[in-house]
Amino acid sequence: MSRVLLWCLIPVLLGAAPTPPVAQRSLRQEIKVAQDARTRESWSEAAEALARAQSHQSQPDPLLAYDQAVAAYHAGDFPQAATAFERAMHTPNRALAAAAAYNLGNATARVAAASDQSAKAITEYRKALEAYRTAIEANANDPIIREHAMANGELAMQRLQEQVQQSKQDQEQQQNQDQEQQNESGEPQQDQSKQDQSGQQQEDQSQ
Repeated sequence: MSRVLLWCLIPVLLGAAPTPPVAQRSLRQEIKVAQDARTRESWSEAAEALARAQSHQSQPDPLLAYDQAVAAYHAGDFPQAATAFERAMHTPNRALAAAAAYNLGNATARVAAASDQSAKAITEYRKALEAYRTAIEANANDPIIREHAMANGELAMQRLQEQVQQSKQDQEQQQNQDQEQQNESGEPQQDQSKQDQSGQQQEDQSQ
């Protein structure tokens, strides 16, 4: 899958004062921590700081959510990235919403690829496809993003079809195993029934 497209920097005017403990940090201080962490490519630290910054808001901030998602994506935390990209889509900023939709597709497809359960993978690939469709519609005038979204969408569709086929094979195999177990458990009863009938016949003959 293509990597995320951009990192939205939030300008912060702070002095070089020492960073206070986590519990005492303000919104602006958390953003500064995130920016410093980004400079060092400490993506997990940046994502955590931006998540804490978001907690200072009365309503989720789409721009903070997008930056958190980018950091989480780079850190390999794709579930967190997907959740934050989805939050970032709820904005009147069409460019931001379109980028968030595209990258939601990328993050969700990564979640699906990492899953060892066919049912979960199928669900996540379907979410990825929906996100790519949204991105394609939102980027009607941007051929580059449309091209990437369409290519990634085709790949997600291929992976989805593979997972659906695998799920069907798994179900058939499980059904065959259940049938075999049922047959095995039924055979002794059938043999016992034959023995009972044979014993009854012998009694009838003796009488």
